[in-house]
Parts: sequence; structure tokens; C-alpha cells
Amino acid sequence: MNSVATATLLLAMTILARSAAGVDRAVYADVPPTIDPAARYLFHMHGRAIEVQGPTAKTPWGTYTYNEIVGAFADHGFVVITEVRPPTTQLAPYATIVGGQVAKLLAAGVPPENITVTGFSKGGAIAVLTTAMIGNPRVSFVLMGGCLLPGGGRTPADLAAIGRPQGRIFSIYDEGDSEAGSCASNFAEKPGVTFKETFMHENRGHGLFITPNKVWLDPAVNWALHR
Repeated sequence: MNSVATATLLLAMTILARSAAGVDRAVYADVPPTIDPAARYLFHMHGRAIEVQGPTAKTPWGTYTYNEIVGAFADHGFVVITEVRPPTTQLAPYATIVGGQVAKLLAAGVPPENITVTGFSKGGAIAVLTTAMIGNPRVSFVLMGGCLLPGGGRTPADLAAIGRPQGRIFSIYDEGDSEAGSCASNFAEKPGVTFKETFMHENRGHGLFITPNKVWLDPAVNWALHR
């Protein structure tokens, strides 16, 4: 990680250390040094704009509030693992890193039902790849606008060759999204996959997921908690 990204990450982790009510939040840039097998762990991968501009990136849909999104997950009781990735991040290598982090949790006795991998936009595309790299049908995934559309200039070729996905996979995308669409062709009726998809009518397109809007956050949390 370069020095700018490291400084930004440390700032983000400081901001997220306590909620507005002064309650400690469990937010880490990597798997915590002490792993509690009874805890629920949630990985979150942000969109490309954060790589380039930092946690308060300006997007065509408004300001991206990364810290608030991560904090919202932490406020639901998850141990959150997330970082501000550098702009040079490539999808498959980063998915391999996440796969290794999940493997470390599993080896420490964390049940796969207590692990969720989430991602939005480029982060969602990374999460798509982790479904094959982790290869566990009991690990949960939430993809927010994560299956990028062909012709959009940012669709990774890796999506066409993710191998054999496995897991409890929940896809969310919004009406009018010109960047991403349905994930059904990647996951529906695949062995080892439990797949659900929700198409929302908020008419915010890709911008729906740049703030912790309850309309997508609550379903994502419910999926991670097996509700």
C-alpha cells in the first residue's frame, strides 16, 4: 500500500473507532490479531472512486460516504474488515488476498455462516471473484451493483471466467443503473450456490450505494445474519 493510501486508511480507521454515541466499533484493515470464533465478520470492498479520491470521493451521484457505510455495518455488530485500496488494485490479485483472509478465519474456527463478503461496483466485481476463490457454499456474499455491464468500459474480463462460484449470494442493483445489472447469469442455478437478487426502484442507479441507505443496507444485513 502506498503512503497516501496508508495515511487515508489510518484516518478512516480512527474516525470509525467510535460511533457518534461513543460506542467502540470493531473495524480493521486486516484480519484482527485475536480472532473470536463466535463473532460475525464482514468484509467490505468499496468502489473505484475511493481508490482515486479517498473516503469522501466526489462521484456523479454525490459524495461517497465510505466511513459511514463501514460504520453502519459495524453498528450492526459485525467485525468489519476493510481498507482503502490503492488505485493500481487489480481484481483477481485482490480477490486472492480476501480469499486468504477468509481462509484464516475459517482455520481459526469461525463458522462459515459467520462470514460475509460484500462489495460495491469495482468492490462488487472483486467480491464476485471471491465466490470462486473461497469456494465455500456456506459463506455469504452481498453484491451491490457488482456485475458490471458489457460496453461500460469497466467490465472486467475476469467476470466471464470466475470458475465455479459457491456460496450464499445476494445481488442488489437499482433501476436506471448504467454501470451494473443482474448477476443471474453468473450464479442462478449453479451447484453450490444459493442465489437471491433484488431489483430496486429507487431510481438512483449506481449512486444508491454510495451512502448507507437503509433501503439496501437492511436487506444486506439481513442476508448476512441469515434472516
